Amino acid sequence: MAGAHKKAAISHAASMTSALTLADLGTGQKGIVVGIGKTDDTLKRRLTAFGIVRGTEIELDRTAPMGNPRTYSLLGYQLSLRNEDARSILLRFE
Repeated sequence: MAGAHKKAAISHAASMTSALTLADLGTGQKGIVVGIGKTDDTLKRRLTAFGIVRGTEIELDRTAPMGNPRTYSLLGYQLSLRNEDARSILLRFE
């Protein structure tokens, strides 16, 4: 039931904003990268080098006790990102 509630909350958030970001994922949720939003070129290059490109599936594994950073699984490895950086990664949900 909690999973259904969380999905409903995300669906509601999607209707209120133009796009959801990686920072919007809840633990265990997956999304598909649709792009990288407005950010500096250095961060875009770094994220692309990590494999964060259009079509990549990414899942939130865990969040640090204070909420930052968060650890994601993608392409067979785990990546920790600050929430600030995760907000620049645009997603769609399956």
